[in-house]
Amino acid sequence: MSALHAHQQVIPRPVAWMAGLLVALSLLGAGAARLTGYSATTLPDVPLLGEAAIALHVRSDDILEVRGNDGVVLSYGPGEAGFLRGLQRAIGRTRIQAGVALDTPFQLQRWADGRFSLADPHTGSHIELNAFGQDNVTLFHDVWVAAQNTDPGREDRSWE
Repeated sequence: MSALHAHQQVIPRPVAWMAGLLVALSLLGAGAARLTGYSATTLPDVPLLGEAAIALHVRSDDILEVRGNDGVVLSYGPGEAGFLRGLQRAIGRTRIQAGVALDTPFQLQRWADGRFSLADPHTGSHIELNAFGQDNVTLFHDVWVAAQNTDPGREDRSWE
């Protein structure tokens, strides 16, 4: 017959106190932020400089088209503009779930502080594009310029 040994694992008392203190401070900080209305995710209150209606469409030959009010404003070949392709799939999935046509334009918004965002008024979704890095901000700046250059009724607004 073998004897079973119960090995008791004991957490040292100072470590347990520190862990408890960490939990208590976290809860206290979250409660204080809630009571004071502090939000680390609030975007700055800056003016909207303009919007451009654009739609993303992938053709059967894998060409990604960015369409504006006057038709195709930019196109990307197979393997190009991976972020735009991923965005088109994500927006498409949301639109299918909401019962919205995939070719319905959404709004590319340019803010006074240099931010770009994508708003879909049909599904209520809003994407802050600066969160995806400077390369993608540059990509959407190019889309913005192309969409603005094809809209003859636009107000003249500079990038600077």
